[in-house]
Amino acid sequence: MTFRFGMVDLLPVPDPTKVIKDLISYGLKHSADLQSKKNHMEKENQGLKKKLDDITAECKKGDEVQKEKEVATEKLENDDYLNTTDEEGDGEPEIQKPSTEALANNPMDNIQTDIADVAPSRKRRIRGFQPSESQTKRPPPEQRQNLSELTALMQYIKMNAALCLLIFLFTCHAENFDKPHDLAPHRMVYISENGPGLSVMTEQAKVVSHRGGNATLPCTFQRKPGVIPNPKMRMKWTKLTSDYLKEIDVFVAMGFNKKSYGKFHGRVRLRGASENDASLIISEITLEDYGKYKCEVIDGLEDGTAVVSLNLQGVVFPYFSPHGRYNLNFQDAEKACQDQDAIVASFDQLYDAWRDGLDWCNAGWLSDGSVQYPVVTPREPCGGKNTVPGIRNYGMQDKKKGRFDVFCFTSNFKGRFYYLKPSSKMTYDEAVLACQKDGAQIAKVGQMYSAWKLLGYDRCDAGWLADGSVRYPISRPRRRCSPTEAAVRFSGFPNKKHKLYGVYCFKG
Repeated sequence: MTFRFGMVDLLPVPDPTKVIKDLISYGLKHSADLQSKKNHMEKENQGLKKKLDDITAECKKGDEVQKEKEVATEKLENDDYLNTTDEEGDGEPEIQKPSTEALANNPMDNIQTDIADVAPSRKRRIRGFQPSESQTKRPPPEQRQNLSELTALMQYIKMNAALCLLIFLFTCHAENFDKPHDLAPHRMVYISENGPGLSVMTEQAKVVSHRGGNATLPCTFQRKPGVIPNPKMRMKWTKLTSDYLKEIDVFVAMGFNKKSYGKFHGRVRLRGASENDASLIISEITLEDYGKYKCEVIDGLEDGTAVVSLNLQGVVFPYFSPHGRYNLNFQDAEKACQDQDAIVASFDQLYDAWRDGLDWCNAGWLSDGSVQYPVVTPREPCGGKNTVPGIRNYGMQDKKKGRFDVFCFTSNFKGRFYYLKPSSKMTYDEAVLACQKDGAQIAKVGQMYSAWKLLGYDRCDAGWLADGSVRYPISRPRRRCSPTEAAVRFSGFPNKKHKLYGVYCFKG
């Protein structure tokens, strides 16, 4: 879906895996930055608290001084009233007017001569040349300066209180980033004014090959017309795993610098059919090469990805330990498959095998750590008769404590699988020596399944295999040789000292 907002295009995420990794990286980095800022603000907050305590102490001291001065002022006023006469007349006092000469020579012409006394317990009196009430109560200059300083201090305290509140809110907001957040409901969108400048695509989502063969994983890219080629443009291939946050490096190319990694070293290269071709060629394919690969092209600030699956022709077969069924934990299962020239099968491989008719009633490990089994014909021992065909799933199991069988996968081989003849009945040790004398080695279970499924090998003679089991492959069902179906028949793990069977050999 494409959204338009003015001249801006909102595009869906091309690669959710990369976006999730970027989100997690950004979240961790942002959380660390906020934690650092939080610690810094806490230190500043402590300093501000100390200053606030000092200012509060000074304010209390100023309040005490102010109270003392108010008490002193009140005392002076009381003394002033005590020094006046208490004689009261019934009428208005007689005021003798000064002579004209005295008025002419009076130096206090500009001063009010008569001031009414407003004391609540006295009648009005005449006080000559006494300061007004406002002048009497006005604090001295030193006290006015202290009051100004006190006002400034109170304003400073208010400002610091507001700053402390902001610090507290910021700290609470920063602490919330320490808590894990669920990224699942969110989607990342890319915003660009003129659309993406680089697009990466693949001609086909799935490529099929086989062990020992070659495969080309297609990947091409397109840039905007008129864009100058970037000599530092990087093309990178990685192999995806069941853990989507982990990828296996395969190949990186930037200009003339090219590098392959790990088990892919010397087996991978770019096709380079054109300047826009990032396709990867894998040679001498192994069983472990099966899986999904990501092609990533990075051109400055632009990048794009595409995913291609590499599937292998092969066969899935169930396997259990010579010690009995349900005796393998996950590590034991991996080793058991490797010993039989195979790997632990994936769910997709088991699903394809089920669609091809694989019906097995014992649960086994898969490569993702789950335990499942395929049922074509529902029956009581396999979930009940009334169930539908499908793959029964036990879910993810403890890889160390869980004990189950395993489903293995193998593919084509380079070599010859055959039944040794003339072959008399022999013990297991004699069978091993017989193959060695013929310039070969005793065959493995995976090699028998591969020869049966991919080469149509058919033999109605039971023979020893490397794991001590006795089996024989039937591609053409017939009487006394698997009359109902084509299959690899299993005769068990007999006593290795019994001379009852021939031997199957493999010469690579």
